[in-house]
Amino acid sequence: MVKRGAKMVGCPSSISMIDGIVPPIGHFVALGGKVGIGSDQAPGPGLHNMFCEMRTISNLTKVMMKDPTVLPAWEVLQIATVGGAQILGLDKKIGTLEVGKQADIIMVNLNSLNLAPAVSKPFRNYIPNLVYSSTGYEVENVIINGKMIIENNDFVSINTDEILKEANKRAERIFSDATDDWIKAGSKLVKDVEDGFL
Repeated sequence: MVKRGAKMVGCPSSISMIDGIVPPIGHFVALGGKVGIGSDQAPGPGLHNMFCEMRTISNLTKVMMKDPTVLPAWEVLQIATVGGAQILGLDKKIGTLEVGKQADIIMVNLNSLNLAPAVSKPFRNYIPNLVYSSTGYEVENVIINGKMIIENNDFVSINTDEILKEANKRAERIFSDATDDWIKAGSKLVKDVEDGFL
């Protein structure tokens, strides 16, 4: 697949819970493949949180391959940023901080307890701390395409209460409309819920 130019997106938290497997991202990377990381389902075990997904794929891959050196923190961060941009064919616009690309930036409080200690000498541990210890709550500011979206942990111009209310209303309608079809089709998801797996 790699030789033919196939690309891969792994959703480690979701697929490990639903099917009990680990996306073969480590093998794909070792073969020179382009990979990205996703979160897949709402809500799910990955919490729509790229920090959670980075930590999960790194840890599960190390266990699966029985090698603690595979997918080091710097490589996982690269997969989550420029890797995702490459998968989508958007790496000329996003994925790295460069002149001429969109200014998509997060600002992380490195003084958070779970990221401590953050040191730069005799070595830097910022990236391992982010990949292995961040929860996402340390992100204080988010800039997308040069526009401040979150400032000091608050959305600048988005009413999250209204969005959540509307999202829940739509989800209830979708589930209500689809439930009979899922049950009739013998959906694995419905069976897993009935059997207490989810």
